[in-house]
Formats: sequence, structure tokens, C-alpha cells
Amino acid sequence: MKVVIVGVHGHMGIVFRDLERCPGVEIVGIAPGSPDEDVLRRAEMWKPRFPHMKVFEDYRKMADEVKPDIAAVGSYYYLNGKITIEMLQRGIHCLSEKPSALTLEGLQELRSAYGKSGVEYAAMLEMRYHPPFLAAYNEIRKGSIGQPLMATAQKTYKLGERSYIFRNRSCYGGTIPFVGIHGIDLLMWVMGSPVETIFARHTRKGNRGHGELESCAVVSLSFSNKTFASANIDFLNPEKAPAHSDDRIRIAGEKGVIEVKDGKTVLMTNDAEPVIIDQAPSRFFFPDFISQIEKRGSCLVTAQDSFLATEVVLNARLAADREENINIGI
Repeated sequence: MKVVIVGVHGHMGIVFRDLERCPGVEIVGIAPGSPDEDVLRRAEMWKPRFPHMKVFEDYRKMADEVKPDIAAVGSYYYLNGKITIEMLQRGIHCLSEKPSALTLEGLQELRSAYGKSGVEYAAMLEMRYHPPFLAAYNEIRKGSIGQPLMATAQKTYKLGERSYIFRNRSCYGGTIPFVGIHGIDLLMWVMGSPVETIFARHTRKGNRGHGELESCAVVSLSFSNKTFASANIDFLNPEKAPAHSDDRIRIAGEKGVIEVKDGKTVLMTNDAEPVIIDQAPSRFFFPDFISQIEKRGSCLVTAQDSFLATEVVLNARLAADREENINIGI
């Protein structure tokens, strides 16, 4: 199975990290998503591992010449939806950087292209595969906390010195779609009910001269089964913090609480002392995506999951801009 890479931004590690678990799969081409995107440094770094990987100047020419089975799309964020549509129209399975699109109109175009394509698609919502969060999800599905009633997620990054991409809303999409989609997708995943109403607010205060970048945001969701969730989203993780990000989630249910914090998954119930849940990796993103293509199994992130998470964060951005609630009834 032949794989090509379009762009070198974001979560391309999903493809490379577990490639050894995918026998017969090979990286055969790499190209920028835009003429001003430099892929040569990464290409040189990967070349010893993938000697048959050819560098192209144009991703369309690469797709037409190589005729790959899969394209991993991670160029500049405002280009990824358009590139993915072009790949889907060629009948190429796609993994793309999140969010799937930066506008609701672009998302509808992507949904339409996917519906006509007959191939597989998923956004790189890789946190579903992080062992601490996957362990929490599995424990919830076992019924350990009963029905989840309320959940809270934290997604924070160090701001550092960001490029012009992050200083322009039209280029990176906003902090709720860019940072928040991971936490919001986790919330939708663990709660297991359609979103009905979105409340959101964001601010650019404290963005240290980064133009249109929102420094922090809050998003609250109500679900059709009358349960609730909220996400704290920010670029405020201190520069002296031990890691670039600090990701957490707490899910409270009828029988107890499960929490991911400081890399640990802890279950607390009414009937037993707190216990640390085993986080041994049990699923792997790219191998699962391959398995879904080959109809041998399924991926934890489907095309529908990807589109719904994108729809929610884009509506949350709109709710924050307008300072009003949005009812979507997904």
C-alpha cells in the first residue's frame, strides 16, 4: 500500500510512529501543500528510512504520477480542506490535520466530496489513541462509573513565539478549532450523546502580540440526553512548565468518577478505594486506519466523528464571536 505526504505540519507523527505495525505499507512521495512550504528538511531526515520516497514540488502531480492508496494531509491549516477534497476526488484515502475545515461552508464541501468518493477519511484526532484517555474511555464503556453525567476537559499549550499563521484567524482557524478540538472531541466521545447546545467565549487578552490569536477560551456543551460537558482551552501553559501541553479530563457518572491527570488514569467509585487504571497501549491510529481501509477492523476516529467534531468547534467559535448560545441539535 502506497502512502504520500502533503505538507509537514501538525500530527504527521501518526503515520510514522506505528508504520512498522503496517506490513506492506510504504511512504513513496512527499510534496508541499503550498509553494512556500519547505518540505526538503523533513524529506532528507526521512529519506534513509524510506529510500523510495520521491520529493515533488506539486502534490497534484505527485498524486497523479504515484497513484497512492493513502494521502496524509498536513499543510498550512487553511489549505488542508481543499487539498483533502482534491485527494478524495482522485479516489485516495485520506488522513488530514484537524480541524477538517476552517469554515462551515468548507466543511460542507468536504462532506460532499467524501460522500461521493467511496474511500476512507479521518481527521488526526489522535488523543482518542493516547493510552490514558483510551483507558478512561474503555473503563466508562465497561460501566465502571455508570452513565456519564458531566465531563470537563483541559487542553493547554505553551504559546512561545508563533508564526504569522497563528496571528491570522483565516490562516489557523482560531484557538477553539485549533487547540480545543482535541478536548471537545474527547468530551463528545466519552459522553456518547449528540450535542444540542453550545456556549462559548474567548479572548485575545494576554496573547503577547500575536495579532488575532485568542489566548484562551471556554466551551460548554449540553447533550440530547440532558448531560453536560465543558472544555478549558488556552495558550497559557507557562514557559517553565515541564511539558508543552497539560491535557486532562474528568468524567463524573452515577457510580463514580474517572480522571486523567498528570499522565495517570484514576477510577474512584462509591464502592472501592481509588485505583490507577492500566494504560498499556491497546489500539494504534494508523494501523487501525489501514485495517478499516482493508475492512479487517475499524478506526476509533471515523469520517463522521471528524466532521461532527469540526462542526461543533466551528459553531463554538461562532458562539464565542457572537457572545450567544448556538443550538445545533447534531
